[in-house]
This record gives sequence, structure tokens and C-alpha cells, in this order.
Amino acid sequence: MKRGWIALILIALTVIGVIYNAGKMYSITGELSKSLNACTQALREDNWDDARQYYEDSFRIFKEHEIYLGAVSRHSELDEIFTSISKLAGHIALQNKEDALPELLELRERVDHLAHLEELTIDNIF
Repeated sequence: MKRGWIALILIALTVIGVIYNAGKMYSITGELSKSLNACTQALREDNWDDARQYYEDSFRIFKEHEIYLGAVSRHSELDEIFTSISKLAGHIALQNKEDALPELLELRERVDHLAHLEELTIDNIF
């Protein structure tokens, strides 16, 4: 009977950890998405100063959570996000709207995909 209780406690702790991770991931990706959406809007309005500020906010958010993300996410996904953020920095510095907007769209898709990977679904469990 003692082993049954231990197994039940371990299952409960696992479920709590999964729920916590999903909530934390949604918080991080939501924060990133909000900043990237604001950056997109600033670029559409040709407001380069605001776009640069929102880009810097996005980079700061990513760097603040990089260790946590590295522990719970695929490194290839994080590398792609980091590469996309770096490309975006160059496009904003050169004020290249034609390349910055598609890069932002791709970056937002990658961030959304990162959140999707942590959803509690049958596909992600198996």
C-alpha cells in the first residue's frame, strides 16, 4: 500500500509540474507576442524609434527567460527564435521595412509555436 501512495504522490507532482510549466510558458510567450505585435504596429506606421524600443523589450524578455526556456523547450526552437530576433535587429537598424515585417511575422509564428509545444494535448504527451 505504501508504494501505491508514493506512486500517487509522484503522479500528482508530475501533473502539477506540467500545469505550472504550461502556465509559465503561456505567460512568457504572451509577453513576447504582445511586444512583437506592438513592434509590428510601429513598423507599419513607420515609427522606427518605437519599433526599436519594442524590439529591445522583446529581446530583454527572451533573455530574461532564456535559462527556463532552455530547460523546458527544444534548443532548436530557441535557436530559431534567437536567429530571427537577431535578423530583426538588423532590419530595424537599417530601417528596412520590407524585410522587417516578414521577419516579425515569422518570429511571432515561432513564439506561438513554442507555446503550442507545451500545451497539454494527447499529441504532446505521446
